[in-house]
Amino acid sequence: MKQTIKSLLFVLLVVGLGSTACKKDEDSGSGEAALTAASCWKVTKQEEYNPVSMVWKDVTADQFDPCHLDDCFKFNSDKSATKTFGSVKCDLSEPATETGAWNISADGKTFTLTDPDGDEEMYTIVELSSRKFVFEQNVSGGGKERLTLTN
Repeated sequence: MKQTIKSLLFVLLVVGLGSTACKKDEDSGSGEAALTAASCWKVTKQEEYNPVSMVWKDVTADQFDPCHLDDCFKFNSDKSATKTFGSVKCDLSEPATETGAWNISADGKTFTLTDPDGDEEMYTIVELSSRKFVFEQNVSGGGKERLTLTN
C-alpha cells in the first residue's frame, strides 16, 4: 500500500466518495480555478476508512515519512502538475521536481492524476476550496483511502 501512496504522492495527491459532490468556497469559483490558484498544496492528512467499524482513522504518520510532508504540489491551468521536493529528502538522488498531469471531470466530482510514468489514477472529490482539497479512492475489502491537501 505504501507504494500506491508513493505514486499517488507524485501528483499527490489523492482518494473516492462515490456519489458525494464537490464542496466549493463561494469565492473560489470553479474547482479548477480553486486548484490552480494555489501556488503550493501539501499533504496534511491521510485517512483510511474501515467498513466493518465504519470509522475513519488518521494514518498520516504511518503512511508518510516526514520527507514527503514538505513536498509541494502545483496544479497548472494547462493541466500539468508539478511536484517540488521539499528540503527534507527521502533519497539524495531524487530530482528537484517531477511532472505529470491532472484533470477534473465536467461535473466536478472526479479528479484524475497521471504520474511521470503515464500511470493514471481516478479519485472522487470530497471537498475542493481555495484552501483545502480532499479526495478519496475505494480500496480492496470495501475500504477507502482519503487524502487531504492544504495550502
